[in-house]
Amino acid sequence: MKNVKNNIKRTVSELSLESRILIITSLVGMLFSFTSAIGNYLLDAGIVPTLATLFMGLLTLYFFYLAYFKKKYILPAYGALFLLTLIFIPLLWIYNGGLSSSVPFFYLFITGLSAILLNKLRYKLILGIQIVVLITLLIIEFYYPDLIIKYHSETAVFIDKAVSLVLISFIMFIMIIKIMKEYHRTIDKLRFAQEKLKKSNDVLYQASITDDLTGLYNRRHIIKLLSGLIERDRQQKGISIVMMDIDHFKKINDTYGHKVGDLVLTKISASIREHFRNTDFIGRIGGEEFLILMPDTKLEVAFNRTENIRKYIEGLKWDYVQLHVTISGGVYDFSEYESCDTVLNKADIALYQAKSSGRNLIKSYHERIFQYTNLS
Repeated sequence: MKNVKNNIKRTVSELSLESRILIITSLVGMLFSFTSAIGNYLLDAGIVPTLATLFMGLLTLYFFYLAYFKKKYILPAYGALFLLTLIFIPLLWIYNGGLSSSVPFFYLFITGLSAILLNKLRYKLILGIQIVVLITLLIIEFYYPDLIIKYHSETAVFIDKAVSLVLISFIMFIMIIKIMKEYHRTIDKLRFAQEKLKKSNDVLYQASITDDLTGLYNRRHIIKLLSGLIERDRQQKGISIVMMDIDHFKKINDTYGHKVGDLVLTKISASIREHFRNTDFIGRIGGEEFLILMPDTKLEVAFNRTENIRKYIEGLKWDYVQLHVTISGGVYDFSEYESCDTVLNKADIALYQAKSSGRNLIKSYHERIFQYTNLS
């Protein structure tokens, strides 16, 4: 019995919300139709209401079969609504007391049901038919009240309205609960998908701006950051940049192999990151070349920081005999607008000066200009 119940739940959960509501209303419709047929018979409502409700119960059973077992949706949805609107409701309206009966309750329910079941289909046709049928029934009752067959007693009217009101209220409650659960489930799924997408995008973005080996910014992104800093530095607070290079790196690769060369790069990168601020930007722009951007930093401060990292790297111990790693660097600062290429070129000139002066040195571009001025 438990397995059967679980199979039913699993089968229903695989269907769309509209299909589930159609199945629920079909089940309730069957129950109500057969109950109404018995009630009409016992209340002596007449042969037409009794047969109409019995026939509707059988049709609802067929629609349930199509929706649940055959997984068909359009035919039972349209079929049920057309039959209810064109046959079942008009018959009950005329033979069950019209406005004074429970039929208007069902008409409101069917209108709401149409909006739910046909929200992805062509609902305008059904809506138009329902309006026309309702207006026609109201006109008939107003101008030809004798055509409407009333209940024989107030008790029958009360029972009809009370039972119908309770039943419709229960069905509407179940439908709204189902819709709200589906709504919240969809919102949760959407939120989860958005969070997952955001995480994936963050990972992809981080990969697109990061150098795989060192974890520093790659060349494209660090140059982009430099361009952005130059454009934003309108208050002339000053920006310093450092072009840094590992000395004799090719010799390290040739002597110890590329594996050791990669180890040197990662260790040097980690050391550089540790010795600069979180507000500084560090990138690898070539095989053994690094670019450091220091916003709101004057030349003297930038030079001293770079000199400290040079001394630190010079004192590093390595697990390989006679391996000694040093760096050279070129520092440049500017407070007026200059193009990105110009800034990089001046830092590179300072780096070249450090290398040509014996390496394991830090030079500034302004120091080079000062030397040239003294020579002249």
